[in-house]
Amino acid sequence: MNTKKILTRAPLCFALFFLTILPFNVRKIFNFEQISNIEGFRENLSWSLFPFDIVLFLLFLSLVLVIFPSKDRYLEKIKLDFLLKKSFFLFVFWILISIFLATNPQIAFYVTTRLFLGILAFFLLRKALDYKRRTFIYASSALLVSGVFQALLGIVQFVFQKSIGLKFLGESEISTSILGVAKFEIAGTKIIRAYGTFPHPNIFAAFLLLALAAGVWLLLYVNFSKKSKLLNIFIPSSLAILAAGIILSYSRSVVIALVIFITILLIAHKRSFVRVFKQICEHFHIPRLLQGAFGILLAFSLLFVSYNMLSPRICFDHCENDNSIDLRSEYTKTATSIISSAPLTGVGMGGFVIFQKERSPENIQKWEQQPVHNIYLLIASEIGLIGLVLFLCLIVHLTQFFQEGFFGRLHNPFILCFFAFLILGFADHYFWTLPQGVLIFWVCLAFFHSSAKITKVEK
Repeated sequence: MNTKKILTRAPLCFALFFLTILPFNVRKIFNFEQISNIEGFRENLSWSLFPFDIVLFLLFLSLVLVIFPSKDRYLEKIKLDFLLKKSFFLFVFWILISIFLATNPQIAFYVTTRLFLGILAFFLLRKALDYKRRTFIYASSALLVSGVFQALLGIVQFVFQKSIGLKFLGESEISTSILGVAKFEIAGTKIIRAYGTFPHPNIFAAFLLLALAAGVWLLLYVNFSKKSKLLNIFIPSSLAILAAGIILSYSRSVVIALVIFITILLIAHKRSFVRVFKQICEHFHIPRLLQGAFGILLAFSLLFVSYNMLSPRICFDHCENDNSIDLRSEYTKTATSIISSAPLTGVGMGGFVIFQKERSPENIQKWEQQPVHNIYLLIASEIGLIGLVLFLCLIVHLTQFFQEGFFGRLHNPFILCFFAFLILGFADHYFWTLPQGVLIFWVCLAFFHSSAKITKVEK
């Protein structure tokens, strides 16, 4: 293979590798000694380097090497709408200004760098996928396989109720006796939620939802029946494993998003799902006369099992020994206090927790101090209402929300997944505060863009 072919294929290889290792939370923390004794949320204080950071840099270099020999053709491809360029420029410009306005510019610089890496991942992945069907299938398959591995790991963690020794992949040390580990209580027994190799079950569940979108896209838009009967069974089985992983994460917001996600897809793709269901029945040699009864029994069994497993977390006022609702209320009060005191500029990137530690009520323990569980309130708190408006304008332009025919594309799993992420932003903060969460958000937007270009609209 000559050098030109290697350079041409390198961006896709690095993109696939990046998607594969994105869930691994292993990293080098350069200031560990300074932050090791700090209780509570300290992600904005940890200067870390992840393996996916290195791969993202290699993806950037490989694209540069491919782009420069064909500069004119590249410049023609990246022409953007004037409003998009303007909204992106203004958002980046305001973020840079907010660093100098922050109470702690050093923290603001690190958090801003993490955000810019997420935006860079969006542009690089969109270019690496290049709207080609074959490369998009490879990328979706990488997401699906990575998600299935994480789901299986989470299931094993839940069954054994502890971490299973994959610390070299970034698995958190989890146990019922460790303070701060996400768990709930049933009849006086503490139950640990599934983590995978993520720092928290909620972000674990969000990644599985993205992997589920990839699997559904492959199921609906790639005909594997001519290639392998095994793939026809593997993909539906993978979706079941991913759904089980999401349920065992006990993330209420993602589970609700999953139910809405599946409902919309079932309505939009009735014929396709009926075809897949018949293929599964034929594989297990279920007679045609019994297929309807089997489908009803399967649906009710899934609902029964899901409800009984999730019932300890189905509460919106007070769950037994679960103060998450109360804490979210306190975080929201802190956010409104910040917005009222600095409505236009905020307190700077990463400054929410600093402000919270100075003015938090006595009933909140140090390990409970976290950013407000709402990225829109968090953005307004840290970079002001100006920053929030610019962020929303950027998202609107990137999603081309107001373009004619947009709502006709809601059959696309990746588009549904990204809007689920926007809704999940009202219930958690990881899309803005955690390195993996930031990347998952912008990676989903990259798949949104590419899939919208290559997915045919069903009539």
